[in-house]
Amino acid sequence: GGGDGDGDGGGGGGNAPVGIDLSRHGTAEELLEKVGGDALKAELARLGLKCGGAPLDRAKRLWLTKDTPLDELPKKLFAKKGKGKGKGPPPKRVETSAASKGGDVEVEDAAAADAAADNDNDPSAAALLPPGLGGRR
Repeated sequence: GGGDGDGDGGGGGGNAPVGIDLSRHGTAEELLEKVGGDALKAELARLGLKCGGAPLDRAKRLWLTKDTPLDELPKKLFAKKGKGKGKGPPPKRVETSAASKGGDVEVEDAAAADAAADNDNDPSAAALLPPGLGGRR
């Protein structure tokens, strides 16, 4: 057998799906009959198209790619980017930012205390420095 070994070389603008050769089927219904719903789902997912719905819906969706480049298909046919079931954005964590503001106050107080200790008028601070680095300029 093996009479069609040379039929897959050329063809369209490189748009033919790798997994399922649509040119071998006459209609979306025939496509579904030959390859089955699971294969349609996998192929749609590979192309980035929606892969849910009834098997015949999947077949028709994939069938659209036979004569239409992917970039010319309606956007509504494509799966939404990213995984998950679209339940909205993740909850914002407001608590953490409020807590960190409370922590900043203590740091500022400590910095103020350090600044007071570095005061040029404090003779004990100047006494700790080597000669030449004292408070007088």
